[in-house]
Amino acid sequence: MNEHGKIIYSHIDPSDTVLDLGCGILQEFGYSPPVDKYLGVDVFDPYLRKIADQGVMTIRGKLPDVCDSFLDNSWNIVLLADVIEHLTKEDGLELLDHAERIAKKCVIIDTPNGFEPQEGWDAWGLPYCQFQAHLSGWTDQEFTERGYSCSLIKNRTPKGKPVTSVIAVRYA
Repeated sequence: MNEHGKIIYSHIDPSDTVLDLGCGILQEFGYSPPVDKYLGVDVFDPYLRKIADQGVMTIRGKLPDVCDSFLDNSWNIVLLADVIEHLTKEDGLELLDHAERIAKKCVIIDTPNGFEPQEGWDAWGLPYCQFQAHLSGWTDQEFTERGYSCSLIKNRTPKGKPVTSVIAVRYA
C-alpha cells in the first residue's frame, strides 16, 4: 500500500462497503481491495481484467453515466482515486454530485492539486489507454468550498514527475 492508500485507508473501516469509481488497477492499495465489500468500476477493460483475475468484483462503466445505476446512500464509502482529473470539468462536477448522493458515510478523492498535463499512455505495462489523459484540474480550494477536508501531499506521477496531490474527504 502506498502513502496515498494509507491516508485513504485511514478513513475506511474494515466493515465498510466501498464503491471505487475509476478503480484502475488498485495501485494505491497494493493491487488488492481495501475491504471485503468492494466494487471497482472502470471504463478500461484491461484494468478490470487485471484486478478481476484476483477475485475483485468489477463492472465496466463510463463516468459519470454509470453512477445512475447506484441508489442514494447505498455505499458507505465512494472513492475517486486518481480519476476526476481524467474527466472534463462538467463531467467531474456531475461525478461529485453523484458520489455525494451515493455515499452513506463519506466521499474520498485523490487527485493532483491543479491541472497536471498528461496524455494517454500504456500505464503499468498494460495496453495504451486514451483515458489516462488529464482533461481537467482540481484544487484543494474547490473541494473545501464543497465541504471537504483536504490534505496536500508531495508525490510523483507514474512517470516520475514531482506533483502535489490533494486528498479530499467529505463526511455525510
